[in-house]
Amino acid sequence: MADFIATSRKAHLLILCCLTIAVFANSLESPFIWDDERLIQENPWITDAGNIPAFFSPDYWDQLHPIKSSSQYRPVRVSSFALDYAIWGENPTGYHLTNLLLHLANVVLLYFAVFWLLGGKKEEQDKGALLIPFVCALLFAVHPIHSEALNLIKNRSELLAFLFVLSALALFAKAKDRDGLPYVLYLTGALACFFLALASKETALVLPFLALWLLWVFEREKGFLSNGFQVLPMFVLLAGFAAFRLLVFESPEAEPQTALGLAAQASIIFKTIGAYVFMLVLPVNQTVDIPMPASLASPDVLIGWAFLIAAVAYGVKTWRKNPEYLFALGWIAFTLAPASNLQYLESRPLAEQRLYMPSAGYCLILGILLVRLMSMDRRALKNLGVGLTVALAAVYAWGTFFQNSLWREPVKLWTRALKHVPDSPRPWYNLGNAYMAKRMYTDAVAAFEKTLELDPGDPDALNNLACAQVSLGLLDEATANVREALKTDPNSAVAYYNLGNAMAKSNRLSEAVMYYDMAVSLKPDFPMAQCNLGYLLFKMGNPEKARERLSIALALDPENALIRTVMANVLSAEGDLEQARVHYQKALELEPDQSQIHYAYGNLLSKLGEVDQAEEQHRAALENDPEDPRFHANMANTLSRQGRYGEAMTHYEKALELEPGNAMIHTNMGIALADQGKVKEAASHFKAAMKSQPDFAPAYYNMGYVLAKQGRHQEALDYLGKAVEIKPDYGQAYYEAGNSLAHTGHLNEAVQSYKKALEQEPDNPKILHNLGIVYAQGGELETAVDYFEKALALQPNYHEAAKHLEQAKQLMESQK
Repeated sequence: MADFIATSRKAHLLILCCLTIAVFANSLESPFIWDDERLIQENPWITDAGNIPAFFSPDYWDQLHPIKSSSQYRPVRVSSFALDYAIWGENPTGYHLTNLLLHLANVVLLYFAVFWLLGGKKEEQDKGALLIPFVCALLFAVHPIHSEALNLIKNRSELLAFLFVLSALALFAKAKDRDGLPYVLYLTGALACFFLALASKETALVLPFLALWLLWVFEREKGFLSNGFQVLPMFVLLAGFAAFRLLVFESPEAEPQTALGLAAQASIIFKTIGAYVFMLVLPVNQTVDIPMPASLASPDVLIGWAFLIAAVAYGVKTWRKNPEYLFALGWIAFTLAPASNLQYLESRPLAEQRLYMPSAGYCLILGILLVRLMSMDRRALKNLGVGLTVALAAVYAWGTFFQNSLWREPVKLWTRALKHVPDSPRPWYNLGNAYMAKRMYTDAVAAFEKTLELDPGDPDALNNLACAQVSLGLLDEATANVREALKTDPNSAVAYYNLGNAMAKSNRLSEAVMYYDMAVSLKPDFPMAQCNLGYLLFKMGNPEKARERLSIALALDPENALIRTVMANVLSAEGDLEQARVHYQKALELEPDQSQIHYAYGNLLSKLGEVDQAEEQHRAALENDPEDPRFHANMANTLSRQGRYGEAMTHYEKALELEPGNAMIHTNMGIALADQGKVKEAASHFKAAMKSQPDFAPAYYNMGYVLAKQGRHQEALDYLGKAVEIKPDYGQAYYEAGNSLAHTGHLNEAVQSYKKALEQEPDNPKILHNLGIVYAQGGELETAVDYFEKALALQPNYHEAAKHLEQAKQLMESQK
């Protein structure tokens, strides 16, 4: 069995595939994070795969790409996002799956590339040589340094660049030994892969140097000129690509770089290389925000350089016998060079993702050394080699699995980063965003305030702080912070959007509409600004324009559950209940654990009379958020309508425990108690509602209604009068007041009250019927007959109205 595993390529590939998938499976649960949000969620262009040709156009990168930068031209990456979107929409699991599959492809490709590097024919190789590709690919598959490259979806550029660089190198190796058409085909394939690598990430520019190094290591007898001529087409393509980038993408807005003296620059390069080699050798205390080592004598720098010097010394000593080892050293040197701060990357000088390509060379060195140990004659050394390989793979796999788990929880990820760089504004800012995503607004405010303490005036931090403050009701503070952000960036659509949110929360709707309008004029493809503008237009009585804005928002972001919910709320309020149902259902498909959607959908189902389904939705809302008083209150209302008062009372009591001063909950609980004949308890809740919110008309109305049912009409009229004073269009209150006035013999006042009710509900047969009764009591039989007939026209089976109509007609007949 051991011999089979050592020599079977099928066994190797099976183990590599299974282990890679197992170790990175938990990365599939990671959310969009950091730049993923801008590059994927906020990029409307990837929603249509038909835009892929446009991604190769300079215009897209100059004008449309979410992150403007003269250093980026990565159309292959953004094209892959468009393909992902076509399959997965905005489900991050699909994007992570693509990253995992790309890494798996790279593992397999590396295995075969090393196999070909060592001779390429199985029958000509011994067991040891066959194991080198396997051990190399195995360690590459599970190395913890790759966690950032896979979990941060935007780092797909690293995976794609590696895939195409290795493919191009393999095709070039095939081309160099052929003539005629096969040579042309292989070379064309190599150049095509090289272009795709460059269009994935600029660091692929090392490919011609790797190809030249490959020839020098394995075929140096051919001479430098001969080898250089073979690589010339790659250098020509590189020169053309560089010219294209410089001429087309040169931008005056490129971030200024800090000017460093020669000694300072050399020191940074020395520290960078040492730190990166240390990360490859000992991937411990990994963090998403890596500080630059404080000095040249930092332990990680010294350990990194010690390993590097030892590795180079061994390579120099054995280079004639071990050309593949020498090639691996060169691979590390060439691929690490672009990441070595030759031009100081001040915003993020060190990043684990940049070690994805260099790590292949490191893993090849480990593979060579470990297999050499396994090939020793002494059994103890053999066993040591096997044990070290298994132990290293296991430790790496565990480290990777642990790192992946951090990426699944952004709050933990950025909190861990702050242990390493407590005075860096970036992790504080991203921690604030992570808290926002979890609706932990108080913590978010603290994180953004710390960001601004470290980086005063940062407009993004000011805007996000304002957003968190709006959610907490700190509207004055939010407004002040947005205005401060606008001083730095007066054309910020996000700032105007946040101002709109603050004004809307303050009930200054006209101002909110103005700010939302400014946001969408600056950024027409801003879906949430379009959505909020639409909702306010609806609230202000303009349903046609509201739907237009909401339709634009949905077209921009059809996978946004919040926009779907707002559209459903508007449709429900307009009476288009079936269309509202469609949008609620789609919203729940997108976010099945979102309590607010279950809550709103449950209310719709109650309107439709689907009581059991409504209860199911309200229970789902409660399961997801058992401490929200609204969800308990809604469940209580649903149960009360079914006559299940005992269960309803439990939820009303819990709702009031969570929010004692909620007038609506007190009122609804009072109604449920009144329905059970518990009038005293009902009255106490109506009075509690009035006390907590003196202008809450439903509390006065229901108090009046209950008193009227007890025959206490004069007291009832006092409360009903207060209800219509607060809410002059309160039709039900006018109707009940009319009933009480009629019972107390105030017929003229009753007529006036009923007519006020009729203005609000002109098609209500009960009001028409009661008006008929009052007119009949006052002796105006013709008018009474007219109202009875109107009531019957609206409700032909209204037996009481038919009976009174007949009586009125008989009375008229008897008076003739």
